[in-house]
Order: sequence, then structure tokens, then C-alpha cells
Amino acid sequence: MTDSQKCIPQPDEVIPATPAWDGSLLACCGDPSTPRGWGICCLTFWLPCITHGLNLKILYTVQKAVLGVLLFFALGYVLYCIVIPAMYLTVFKAPDIVACELNVIYTQPTSGPVDPDFGQKLLDCQKPAWIKIWVAVAFAWACAVLLIIYLTTIRMKVRRRLAIPAAHNSCTGFLQDFCTMWWCAACALCQENRTLHKRASAIPHVRTVPTTPPVLPKMEV
Repeated sequence: MTDSQKCIPQPDEVIPATPAWDGSLLACCGDPSTPRGWGICCLTFWLPCITHGLNLKILYTVQKAVLGVLLFFALGYVLYCIVIPAMYLTVFKAPDIVACELNVIYTQPTSGPVDPDFGQKLLDCQKPAWIKIWVAVAFAWACAVLLIIYLTTIRMKVRRRLAIPAAHNSCTGFLQDFCTMWWCAACALCQENRTLHKRASAIPHVRTVPTTPPVLPKMEV
């Protein structure tokens, strides 16, 4: 057989399918008629940490799933729902800043042209707060990047457990999964959930262990 013929599948040759994700990345709802359809889509939209925990439960154990949910919640919800609003209220709405702003507003003339330095005076009132705001923004971005890196490592572990090939090499594969999680985290979590449920038997610790003891051959005396 020549080299050109080796590249052509023979009629009786069975070509094994390459393991891949169950559905495309943008097929977030999958099959709407199944539990992995609209249900997991809505759950991931409102509570992505729960979907992440369900994925970890299949991939690892319940204990690691609980830890993963807590880490997701700490880096995600606590950051965006508590830390950033609290920083805004305590910095921009601090009493001294509000008093300075009100003083600038009420000292403006009631008639005639507006003070040309009105906007600059308001900015000067908020100037002490800008350093704190930039610290808060840097902290927010750091938490966001750490969360995406964490989700990226989990996605790469799903790839390895299910033998789903990555692009080119490990570095490029990490960048691919990182960008996927950064731009489409909810869709990626749904895709992982569908794939793990469909191919859970391929994961070593999920395989069913036979309960029937093996039959040992009788030894002749």
C-alpha cells in the first residue's frame, strides 16, 4: 500500500471517533426537551456556581464540589455584589466628599454665568477618593482573573479526564480555554455539564465497580 493510499479510509476500516465536547459552545440549552436543556441553561444564567458544583461532583467528589462552589461564590458574588458596591458607598458617598460637593453646588451664583471652574471644583472634592477607587478596581480585576484561571484549570482537567484534545499544545490549549471562560463562561459551564453527564462512565472514579466477587478456579489436589 502506497503512502497516498494510507490516507484514504478503506471500506472495512473502522475509524475511531475523536472525543469532543457534547454540542457546540453556543448550544447553551442543548436539547430543550431534556433536563440538560433549558433547566441547566437557566440555572447557569442565575447561579453559575451551582452548575460548577454539579460538574465537580461528577468530576471529583461531593466535598470538592462544595469547596468549588464556595470558592466560586467568594470570588464572584461576594466581589460584585458586596465589595464593589460597599466601596462605592463608602468612598464616593463619604460624608466629607458629599459636604464638599454640596458646598460647591450651593455657592454657585443663582443668576448670571456659571462658574467656569464648577466641574473642576467637583473633581477636586472627589480627588482623595480616586486612589481608593483604583485600589478597588485593581482588587476586582484580580479576583475576576483568579476566578477565570480557576475555571480554566477545571475545564482543562475535564479535557484530560475525557480525552478531549486541546488545540496544538498545552500553552495554546490553556489560552483557548482561558478565552472561552473569559468571554463565554456560562456557555462553557453548560457544555461541560452536558459532556460530563453524557460520558460520566469514562471517568475512572465514576465507573460502576462490580459487586459480584470473581469466581476463582478450583485447584486440583
